[in-house]
Amino acid sequence: MRTRRSRSEKARSARSPGTVRASLACLLLATAALVACASPAPERRDVVVGIVGEPASVFADDPFARLVAAAVTEQLVRRDARGDLVPRLAMTVPTLENGAARVEHDATAPDGRLVADFRLRSGLRWQDGEPITAADVFFAFAQERLAPAGSEARWIADHVERVEVTGERDVRFAYRAGERWADYPLAARVLPRHVLAAADAGARAKFAREPVHAGPFAVAAWIPGFGVTLSAFKDHVLGPPALGRIEIRFLSDRRAVLDALRHGEIDVAPSPALEADLSRTLDRIADGTERTGLQAYYTPSEALDVLRFGGSRFADARARRAVELTIDRQGIVDDVFAGRARIPASYLVPPLWAAAENTPPARPDRDAARALLAAAGFARGNFGILERGGERMTVALLVASGSVGRTDAARRVAGD
Repeated sequence: MRTRRSRSEKARSARSPGTVRASLACLLLATAALVACASPAPERRDVVVGIVGEPASVFADDPFARLVAAAVTEQLVRRDARGDLVPRLAMTVPTLENGAARVEHDATAPDGRLVADFRLRSGLRWQDGEPITAADVFFAFAQERLAPAGSEARWIADHVERVEVTGERDVRFAYRAGERWADYPLAARVLPRHVLAAADAGARAKFAREPVHAGPFAVAAWIPGFGVTLSAFKDHVLGPPALGRIEIRFLSDRRAVLDALRHGEIDVAPSPALEADLSRTLDRIADGTERTGLQAYYTPSEALDVLRFGGSRFADARARRAVELTIDRQGIVDDVFAGRARIPASYLVPPLWAAAENTPPARPDRDAARALLAAAGFARGNFGILERGGERMTVALLVASGSVGRTDAARRVAGD
């Protein structure tokens, strides 16, 4: 049963000293502050970003590592800020409409398999100046096939049956028979074969923190416990970035991030360093006025938190329904996320084409919940805890780490 499903808003805050123009992943800052009767401040070509903690590497399964990776690495195809697939290292996104993707049938795929042809742009270079070729795409696929089971890289590689290099700039992906995957162009990755093919464990560990890749920025220095300096890559596929340098600072917690913003030590604090549960604070200290010099930006994002029922206590549908009638989801939205979230009636939410918003979400009705539990055979036992047949109605909630808002929401669920 679904207990809370919200299209919440990620929060980030940015400082605008003088004129700052920065682009990092989906983050765009364009602010200007002019002082009357004074010469305009010189345009800055650097930005300082504050994050919580230090990622294990650029490729770690961590939201802040992914932020660094978005600036340092490049893909053949990416999703843009609107969620559309756009070509990056590839000349086009292979689709059925443009003929670069097709469904083929053979003895091993009687129901068909998707085949997509990717062509790299000409003149592509790694950050060390070496050319990027189709062999690097094949090498990346081979490496991801060796990734640990359950990792994102392995999960993506497992969608693909085989990869063939058909030219210096051309590579063909044949997907698993019957595979239906909207993100199939994202399976085409790239890694520098000339750097990693003969690399030992030490060299690979160094690459994980200071990779040679093809993103708009390169890792110039990684100082453990302090931060990372990223420098502009002038030969980036889309041209040199407007910024010359990005400084990323490792801070202890989000209180330290807020303090650094207030004192002008950092310019940007991206989500999840700051989240929508801090809306009331952010609206006070980052209102976009000259007084604060800070502006908070909220970006819609989708989050799913569910209770997965198991065991005999929830085998009866009446017990599961009672839980739904007990949890005040609107109260969680109002109290934890300052109203900056929504409670959809289904897991299908806009902008999905199949979004179903016809039925209002269930509202708390604890009297009805008690009646359902009683009908299911639960009665008060020792210490006032409900039990049935000697089994207590107690539940442990396990919550993924990394989000204060999610933890606070879980506490509310437990309290309800």
